[in-house]
Amino acid sequence: MRKFKILFLVFNEIDPFAGGVQFIVNALNDLFLKQGHTVKFMLLNYSGAIKNENVDYLKICDSDLLNSHVNQELVKYLKNNEFDFIINNHGINYYKVLEKLKEYNQFLSVKFKLINYHHNAINDIFMNYENITHNKLSRNNSVINSFISFGFNKIYPFRLFYLFTGKIKLWYSFMRAINYGDANVFHFDSFVNEASNLFLASKNVIYYNILPPIRYEFKPSVEEKKENIILFVGRVELMQKRFDKVLSIWKDCYKDLADWKLVVVGEGDYLENAKQYVCENELMNIDFIGKADPMKYFAKSKIFILTSDFEGLGLVLVEALTQKCVPITFNCYSGIENIIENHSNGLLIPIGDDLQFKNSLIKLTTDNHLFNELQENSDLIEERFSVDKILFRWNELFSRLKDE
Repeated sequence: MRKFKILFLVFNEIDPFAGGVQFIVNALNDLFLKQGHTVKFMLLNYSGAIKNENVDYLKICDSDLLNSHVNQELVKYLKNNEFDFIINNHGINYYKVLEKLKEYNQFLSVKFKLINYHHNAINDIFMNYENITHNKLSRNNSVINSFISFGFNKIYPFRLFYLFTGKIKLWYSFMRAINYGDANVFHFDSFVNEASNLFLASKNVIYYNILPPIRYEFKPSVEEKKENIILFVGRVELMQKRFDKVLSIWKDCYKDLADWKLVVVGEGDYLENAKQYVCENELMNIDFIGKADPMKYFAKSKIFILTSDFEGLGLVLVEALTQKCVPITFNCYSGIENIIENHSNGLLIPIGDDLQFKNSLIKLTTDNHLFNELQENSDLIEERFSVDKILFRWNELFSRLKDE
């Protein structure tokens, strides 16, 4: 097998428990190293701790990279390491960084290929852009933002104009990022199709679908006694994850589930508001764990719930299945049926139908036949997430790009 030199470009924590994207990048780093590839990281605007001892990294500010003059330190770093590939994560808001990096290729004797790794369904970001914008504005209390927020919430023509111009900027950022990439990797074929229909990509741009590595192996059977726990794992926030729906659904059904408990593993900017909501509404049987390795909670919980507006993969759905924890989720992205086969290994609820979600949750807690059938089928998708298959796809892409 050919060995390559790989540079991950990242914009957030190098912590495998900080989120799905962070875990995927850390896992790929470890898997590539085991295969004999050389892997390093370039961290953009990041000052936090590095929580993976296998990470070799360079920290750099985007202002240093985007200055009009050439960043000689970075050019020297790229020359010395002779990277074959730069894999960009979270890069749509940093397309100017990609542009600058591509310019630096002219100074290098070994030219790198740029791969954009998209961790979200692009189409769903556009479909949910209004909610995303509203939540972003509500979290920023600056004076200028207060004026924008007032116009957005109170003046309908301003709202329409703001959303229209915002979507145009977002589309432009995506298009530029996609075209700067020599390849664009998505999790599912459906994501590839959505991206190719949305953007005017160069004929030379390669679209590729590769499933990510997962954190846990699939259990062949239930190894420990399950408890009556309904589990949520993820960021406790309104934007995307819609934790407000978790609370409203629990409020409507917790009295019918007296011997069940809702356990929340994760942190986020809505956490304190969520705790206040629980107190004000006197909700019972709900535990906030905070940030933790969710493994033991998946292992002892019977049911997992996901209420997101959209996901890139919903890695937690796969993790729940590995531990025989039956998932209920909104049908919130085009590729979800690659993970959840409705009424086979979990339950898919039409997006926005909170009442059906609540009724299905209650039914799953009382219908032992349904629960046992779904739990027994938890390993339906195991073969799709084979490490060998995932690495084969990555190495196939590397060889294809290198041979061009």
